[in-house]
Amino acid sequence: MKTISEALDTLFAPAKSNPDWAGRKAMTGGDQRTLTFADLEQTINTFAQAMANIGVGKSDKVIICSPNCPEYIATLLATWIVGATAIPVDFRLTLEELVNVVNRVEPKVLIGFSQNCQAIEQAKDKLANRALSIFDFSQFAKKGLEDNSKPVKANPETAAFVILTSGTTGIPKGAVHDVATLMSNLVELGHLASITPGMNVLLPLPLSHIFGLEVCLVGLLHGASVKLTFTPEDFIKALMADKFDIVAGVPALYSAILALPEGAIDFSHSKILLSGGAALPSSLAEDFRRRFKTRLNNGYGSTEMKIIALNLEGPDLSVGRTVPSCQIRIMDADHRHQSEGEIGEICIEGNMLMKGYFNQTKETEAVLHQGHYHTGDLGYVQDGYLFISGRDKELINVAGNKVFPSEVEDVLRQHENVKEVAVLGVPHYRLGQLVKAVIVIKDANMSNMLEQGEQAQREARQQLLNSFKEFCKERLKKELRPMEWEFRPVKEALPKTMTGKVDKKKLQAVPV
Repeated sequence: MKTISEALDTLFAPAKSNPDWAGRKAMTGGDQRTLTFADLEQTINTFAQAMANIGVGKSDKVIICSPNCPEYIATLLATWIVGATAIPVDFRLTLEELVNVVNRVEPKVLIGFSQNCQAIEQAKDKLANRALSIFDFSQFAKKGLEDNSKPVKANPETAAFVILTSGTTGIPKGAVHDVATLMSNLVELGHLASITPGMNVLLPLPLSHIFGLEVCLVGLLHGASVKLTFTPEDFIKALMADKFDIVAGVPALYSAILALPEGAIDFSHSKILLSGGAALPSSLAEDFRRRFKTRLNNGYGSTEMKIIALNLEGPDLSVGRTVPSCQIRIMDADHRHQSEGEIGEICIEGNMLMKGYFNQTKETEAVLHQGHYHTGDLGYVQDGYLFISGRDKELINVAGNKVFPSEVEDVLRQHENVKEVAVLGVPHYRLGQLVKAVIVIKDANMSNMLEQGEQAQREARQQLLNSFKEFCKERLKKELRPMEWEFRPVKEALPKTMTGKVDKKKLQAVPV
């Protein structure tokens, strides 16, 4: 396996480090532009020179705001070459959210997609740092080409990056990582997944998220070609047109694939179909295996700890075995170690952990203590495989009975009339909480009734209630059965976070 230094050399100068890679395809953007490894190296060098020309160096902060594209990765790597801190953010942030992030992290420069750059330029009066330099990728490339007399001072030992969590509308939480621990993690993941030069990787996930960022970088580090897609439609088109050794996606994307006609996509060439970003429902895994005669490979990671596990051969419901440097402890509420097979909070120890949250000491101390990262996820270990039961904060307590939303969701998803489902707990004055199911209906006629007048809506709701209650009576214990139901027409999708998870915060109901 590569050392940290060798991994950095490979990413910063892939063609120089591996001359036989030079003419090979490294990245393809959503607009079908293709860069060889030699092209990518040249772009990285140009951007690193631009960093030097505008005075970006050790510990300066650089925001990258763009849809997935090769220039995104080139900017990130150039930032690390000069020892600065890269802060990739989702280009879909509202202007208010982007201004909030800029004011919070106080970057020296913002580089990215022209539309985002124009928006932030127009909002400069709202910025704490009105001297912020703003460049779109083409402008930044010109900065690197206009003058190469200034030496590029390489300081990768101080390089870092900050991945923002979802709380960008208030004070954003940003997980701070150093690049050395990222390289170590990428090397372990590449070895675990047996990635070799010439493999093809399909990546529809945002590079501003740890999942997408690591999949892209681990592919490039090991000489694979990475195709970036922009929309779910582009992702499907890419799968129909080409064969990929590795595909990474969230469960919602794999669910969309199941809705395609038989024979539309052939996965016989694929070695890994990585599923992450949200829990993989067992019903989806079973349907996928039945349809395509291959498995979905569950994975596990987070903004705070990078990707730590990948299921290649274990039970479908497991997220697999962890990378060698990761140690797992399962703890009860009193921080006592749980025995094998017993559910508790998953606590992680190892060099893959973040340094802490950006300028948020109290929040850091709440999750990083006694040498462990307390994930807030509940799960257990069995025969060396890690299983995730659910989020501690999402656990529903009905009169003392603990209900995992994923357990109920997985059963409801098997109903023939379910397109999407989310289960959550709602407050109840006597029982503490009730189980509530929010369901997007698949049937077109029933959906139409839900969109019509009050009487049609009542009739549709009653028919659906009768159907779902009977369905649950046969498959769920009494305490697991939803007592509140919300039915939505097929056009009214459940709200999603920027990484494709169902946003349950937006579904929370008032007390009943």
